[in-house]
Amino acid sequence: MRVALELKDFAKYPFLKESQQFMGRNADSIEEFLRSNSGKIALRHAMDRIRAALRPSGQRDREEDLPSDGLGVKISVSGYVLARIIVSCAGDRSLVERLARYEAQRAFRFLIDEEEEKRLFVAGSIGMNGAGSDLPVIQYVEIVA
Repeated sequence: MRVALELKDFAKYPFLKESQQFMGRNADSIEEFLRSNSGKIALRHAMDRIRAALRPSGQRDREEDLPSDGLGVKISVSGYVLARIIVSCAGDRSLVERLARYEAQRAFRFLIDEEEEKRLFVAGSIGMNGAGSDLPVIQYVEIVA
């Protein structure tokens, strides 16, 4: 099932293959990107994501301004990627888990108000059946492992 993803959807769901393909159109190396103004802003966004993940869920901002322009989306998706890199390099499993939980809750908030077709597409892209409410144990273990 293919759906038409909008530019802001890449910022909502930066883990999607389509978001990564959007980023792949920019051929900068990571070093070049981090030296650029956009890279510096994305690094701040990454640190903001990590700080948000460390706050108790009740103290996190519920509303988030989503970018709708190409540069804003690039910075948002880059912030997601950089946050994952930073916590992975920290070598602290609990930090990785907190960021993963934060990102899952963030995506869930967007999915609640999403149109059904897009919700099913996002669920399917991560190996879940969006139409059902059950998740087999084996599939759950594969997803969280």
